[in-house]
Amino acid sequence: MSSFERVSHIVDVYKPDKLIDWYVRVGKKEARRVSTVATKIGSRVHELIEKKLRGEKVRFKKADGVEVLAAFEAFERFESEYELETISMEEEVVDEELGVIGHYDWYGKVNGKITFIDWKTSSAIKDSYWVQLHAYAYLAGVTGSELRVVRLDKNLGDYETESMSYDPYYMEVFRALLLVHRHFSVANGMLINKGEVKYDGKPAEGNSTNN
Repeated sequence: MSSFERVSHIVDVYKPDKLIDWYVRVGKKEARRVSTVATKIGSRVHELIEKKLRGEKVRFKKADGVEVLAAFEAFERFESEYELETISMEEEVVDEELGVIGHYDWYGKVNGKITFIDWKTSSAIKDSYWVQLHAYAYLAGVTGSELRVVRLDKNLGDYETESMSYDPYYMEVFRALLLVHRHFSVANGMLINKGEVKYDGKPAEGNSTNN
């Protein structure tokens, strides 16, 4: 399955203007540093949440900073205010026809409703999260579910959550992003999964190399 394209990579094709402006303002080196730190925090918080929901003892490490502790506190607050019934976590979902693979965070019942949850430690709930969640639900074959984003604030120790019913429109958006992703992957000489196509450096038939 390693050659399949990941849902998260496809969704990342779209870069909001604010994000691009930030990259330009702080520079590549600083942007990479901040992104790496944020990714590590998010991964660690996901790990702690999974342990807690599996009934395992949660042990913090010396390396866990205040942001990890605050985000986990936010999760515990959410957990205390919503009835969660876990069915599965961090499961792999695949669509061979699309050539796409992904791993959703959480699937189960929230207050009795079948729901996919995406845990986020970002500064805001972004529209791209809904595209990502819809893709997971589609790949899992559970399109009658509710979709929920839970943003765990790394500074305040509180949470923000929004939910929606599955909407086929978001899969149309995902398919469009997948098409764009594959177009530029081929243009940049990268292997893409659909048909195991490799770009050989030559212009496609019917295309002009002139500007």
